[in-house]
Amino acid sequence: MDSSELRRARIVELVRSHDFVRVADLGEMFGVSPVTVRGDLDVLAARGDVRRIRGGAISHDAPVAPQDEDEGIGRAGAALLGDGECAFVPAGAPGLARALAARRLRGATVVTNGLDVAAALAGSGLEVVVTGGTLRGAVLVDPLGELVPARVNADVALVACAALDASGGATDGDLREAAVKRRMLEGAARRVLLVPGAGVGGVRTAAVCPLDDVDVLVTGASAAPEALAAVREQGVEVMVA
Repeated sequence: MDSSELRRARIVELVRSHDFVRVADLGEMFGVSPVTVRGDLDVLAARGDVRRIRGGAISHDAPVAPQDEDEGIGRAGAALLGDGECAFVPAGAPGLARALAARRLRGATVVTNGLDVAAALAGSGLEVVVTGGTLRGAVLVDPLGELVPARVNADVALVACAALDASGGATDGDLREAAVKRRMLEGAARRVLLVPGAGVGGVRTAAVCPLDDVDVLVTGASAAPEALAAVREQGVEVMVA
C-alpha cells in the first residue's frame, strides 16, 4: 500500500471514531497541503467511505433515518465552526449543541439565547456568552434579547429553523424567537440554516429571512429532492447530512 492509501485508511479511521474531521486538522496531522487532503476526501467519498461536507468529512455510516436527522444535521453544522471563531447559535438545536461540545475547539466562542444550548456547552472549552433578555421557557427573547447579538460580529450564524422554501425563505413557529434569529443572521459573515428534511419546501408562521440572506443550508436525507433543487437554483449551498 502506497503512502497516499495509508493516509486515506487512517483518515477513514479518524472519521469513524470522531464522526467528522476538518481539512485543516488533517493537513496538520499528516503534513500535507489542504489540496492533498481534499483530494483524499473526494476519493474516499467516491468509494462510499466518508461523506463530504464543507471543510471536511463526516462518517458515511452515520444514521440518516428521520428520527436521527437532528444529530446528523448538528454534526454537519458544528463542522462549520473553526478554532478561534465566533458563532451565533440560537436556541432550539440540541443536536448542534452536543456536536459543538464534542468538538473541543480551541479559542472559539458561542453566543446563544438558549439556556439549553448554554448548558450543553458547559465544560466544553468553548467560551459561552448568553444574550440576556426575557425568559420564555428556556429561551431568552425581547425585550433586551437582541442587544448582545447587535453588538457582536460573528464569523458564522448556525441557526435552526423549522422550514425553508425557495420562494418563502426561512420561517419558524415563534415570532419572538424568529426576531432574535434574524438579528443573529444579520450580524454574521457566514449564514447557515439547519432545517429538518421535512421542513424543506415548507412555510411556517414567523418569517426569519429571505433565501438571499442564506449562504448554506444543512438538512437531512429525508428532504424532497425537488425542494433541494429549487434552493440550489437560488445560489444556496446545500449540505445533506
